[in-house]
Amino acid sequence: MKILLTGGAGILGGHLIETAPDHIQITATHHKNIPQGNGCEFAPLDITDREAVSRLCLELKPELIIHTAGAANVDFCQNNPGQGSLGNVAGTKNIIQACRAGGIRMIHISSNAVYRGDAPPYGEASPADPVNVYGRLKKESDQLVKNSGLDWTIIRPILMYGWSRPWSRKDFVVWIIESLQAHKQISLVTDVFENPLSAEVCARAIWKCAESNITGEFNLAGRDILNRYQLGKEVAKAFGYDAGGILPVKNESFKNIAPRPPNTSFSTVKMTEVLGFLPQSLKEGLKRMKETIPLNMDRLEKGRLKK
Repeated sequence: MKILLTGGAGILGGHLIETAPDHIQITATHHKNIPQGNGCEFAPLDITDREAVSRLCLELKPELIIHTAGAANVDFCQNNPGQGSLGNVAGTKNIIQACRAGGIRMIHISSNAVYRGDAPPYGEASPADPVNVYGRLKKESDQLVKNSGLDWTIIRPILMYGWSRPWSRKDFVVWIIESLQAHKQISLVTDVFENPLSAEVCARAIWKCAESNITGEFNLAGRDILNRYQLGKEVAKAFGYDAGGILPVKNESFKNIAPRPPNTSFSTVKMTEVLGFLPQSLKEGLKRMKETIPLNMDRLEKGRLKK
């Protein structure tokens, strides 16, 4: 199966490459200079360039596009809605157009940010009513996919965590680990709740959809619902760090950030019944991270954490 993976430099893209079944042939796109030899071929692509997207798809003739690329920084989108729309809405339009032209299936990655956060748990049929610009852009791109006429799947992860590659944006858990290792004091909110999802589990669920041609919407999440402060304490415990530098604060203490929905925790019923994936506990996910520390994580104290 030939796959075009947009956003191959991201945390989810990296885990999709690492967990790909042997018979999958991946070409991953990137917007940076990515070294070759990381499990697949990399191709530069600006998804906002319609002609470039079309050319690449005509050249590669993929059977499926897994679309993970986009402007994912919530605060950037809030302050730069035009650029956020280019990365999330215009880019998705270009992918849809290429899929239509080539008869290509599409798996689109959405976000828990499409929900208001005042009526959890959120299932696939829950109304999308976002509280920030990023959520509104993801809602708009989701609707484009639903109205596309394609064979589509929408995957909606929530607070993914896992080892990020040197060229990737750091995920929340890795940022906590590095801050604790450096003895930095960090403030984590007590009034924003999610059920964090391992990026590895998310990637394996996506491959299940790809291989079995499963369509529809899927909200993917872990088992445990907790706030960011509780998450930080669990990370410290799992990796053997002193949690004394983690301070509990309210979300309102961060004055210059986009609004965050208070509780977007997901129902995992469909994830379990249709995809066959039981939600993983945070303890299990962090244990897996500790067992699989990448060799390139030289930012962590040598000898402190072992693969």
